[in-house]
Amino acid sequence: MFSKRLAIARLEPDSARYTLIEKSWISSRVLEEGSWSTEPETSLPDILIKELQAKKVGIVRLELPLNNVVIHILEMPAIKRSDIKKAVPFELERKMPISLDNFYWSFSILESGGNKTRVLTAGVRKKYLSPFIDRLLKGGITIGSIELGALSFLGKLKPDDNVIYLGLNENSFDMTVVKQGSPAMLKSIEKSFVDPENLLETVASTIRHDIEQNQCDRVEIYGPIDKFELEKIGALLPAGVSSLGHTAARSIIADKLGEFLPVKVFPVKNPKNGSARGKTTPSGPFKLNILPIELRKKQDPHNIILAVLLACLMVSVYFQGHEKIKKDKLALEEVNRELIEIRKRVGGKVEEVSGTLREHESVLRSLMVLRPYFSGRNRPIIAIQELNRIIPQNTWIVNFVMDEKGKLEIDGYSTNSSDLVKLIEKSDKFTGAEMAGPIRMQQLGEHFSIRMYWEDSSNKVSEEVSEKTAK
Repeated sequence: MFSKRLAIARLEPDSARYTLIEKSWISSRVLEEGSWSTEPETSLPDILIKELQAKKVGIVRLELPLNNVVIHILEMPAIKRSDIKKAVPFELERKMPISLDNFYWSFSILESGGNKTRVLTAGVRKKYLSPFIDRLLKGGITIGSIELGALSFLGKLKPDDNVIYLGLNENSFDMTVVKQGSPAMLKSIEKSFVDPENLLETVASTIRHDIEQNQCDRVEIYGPIDKFELEKIGALLPAGVSSLGHTAARSIIADKLGEFLPVKVFPVKNPKNGSARGKTTPSGPFKLNILPIELRKKQDPHNIILAVLLACLMVSVYFQGHEKIKKDKLALEEVNRELIEIRKRVGGKVEEVSGTLREHESVLRSLMVLRPYFSGRNRPIIAIQELNRIIPQNTWIVNFVMDEKGKLEIDGYSTNSSDLVKLIEKSDKFTGAEMAGPIRMQQLGEHFSIRMYWEDSSNKVSEEVSEKTAK
């Protein structure tokens, strides 16, 4: 009574792993787990609609692997928590390869209240996700949320947690690097670019580098994996093994990875399966719901009860504080009248100051016309020479773009992509170096994309002229 069925579907290109949960007011339990695969001339949304309706599921939560998502971790000056929602679209627009209007996106606050603000953002191209969403909705399926599988397993992290989580997917391995209790990096290693016999050695090499960079003390494995997956990875199964559960499979991978890594590697149960982390359907601190707001439906009876209680509380507050509100309103009207009188007395002086500011702005615009003459015409050549000087021999640049404002983007391959940003920042010719996209493991090595800005003496001269003009 008063229970409903919830399905969690972890999407792959041609299949979906699912967890079916029965949820009531006081408890929730896992009913079954498994996978759905597409059939000839049948799409994945059609399979989901068929299976969810057959299992009488009321709502589904979709989880995406990292290789389908554009991830950014934004670092901004300390701002009020209420202003972060306004600042994130502005900062994210500058980092996206195309307009933000082409993405379904969301964000989660990693750090605020100190001397900086860190925000994790995730976006998926609308042209890829919209047909999938539309097909499910037309099939009568209610989508509760669209989240990142790499974050859904995270429980409550401790401030001193330095750990790498390795997620097992059908076509990729998702890595989440947690530093001091907060996600510091998310990356995906696609299996198609790596020799299956050497897959774990390649993954271990990537993990080892991130361990050294972030001083991690352990590696944990999560996600469902079975005997068939182990056979695809390589000859990891003990002789005579005919069947294998998820926990045992993760243990085998943990033992194998432990041969290549300097820290302890061990498997963890998926929180959705009832792990020691304590919840059947986790609700960690880093939640991103990429589903558009207009498509979200609140159907949980718990929400209805909370809404009724909130309405009763509001009515009580209204009757108890009616007189106080009335007095505050009268006081506010008095303050507004005083402000009107003040504006009348200083109105002329304000116009005079505004006229002076407009003159100064006109002069400043005229002086800024001269800015190109302070900028060197050979900046791209100097930038290439500087990159050639600081980039290590294990790195190749295959794409170089620089605009007239000094914004510079490079693409290439390296064996240690994570070190490149620090090397570039040490140069006095560049500033604001950052990863422009996720690091992807390919045949030539780790494919990277880095954005930075040119900073030379001619720019500084122009800025000094602008500052003196402003004064």
